[in-house]
Amino acid sequence: MKRFLWASPVLFLTLSLSAFADSTTGGITIGLGPNDGSGDNFVFLQGNDIFIDGGTPFAFFNTQGYAPGSTLGGGTQVFFDNGTIKIGSITYDLLFTGPGTLFISPFTVPSNGPAVTFVSFSAQALVYVNGQPILLNLGGSASGTFSANSGFFTTTPEPGTLGLMGTGLIGVLGFARRKLRI
Repeated sequence: MKRFLWASPVLFLTLSLSAFADSTTGGITIGLGPNDGSGDNFVFLQGNDIFIDGGTPFAFFNTQGYAPGSTLGGGTQVFFDNGTIKIGSITYDLLFTGPGTLFISPFTVPSNGPAVTFVSFSAQALVYVNGQPILLNLGGSASGTFSANSGFFTTTPEPGTLGLMGTGLIGVLGFARRKLRI
């Protein structure tokens, strides 16, 4: 039983090295799906505080398909439909001053799975707080995977939670062991 108690914190620490979150607890998530001409194919999230959705031109990334060996990437404009920002406990609507920019580092479409690439996004928006306009420069960058069928999605690394659990358990067990020896 003692070996199991010591093995569980080590297991948490080991798992923390390869853990990823599906949520954006403080991180940046950028998503881009194939444009089928029916509407939005872009989303930007920064934690639980900023949400933006919109679309890119059809020619940039669409549902026509890409053969293995095709080169994708480069820069384009993003046109916005919706955006909110949370300041304190209040959520405000964003009013965009124009289109934003999106850049995906060029890569070759693989034949056997997704490619890892880099993406960055920037935009300017106004938010009215207590009737006063505030100009915001929004944006971020992240690495993620890109598939010609499903698009580009970033993942937010989340090794901290499991790492903290593991080190906490080691600390508690060390403290308990010290108390029992005295």
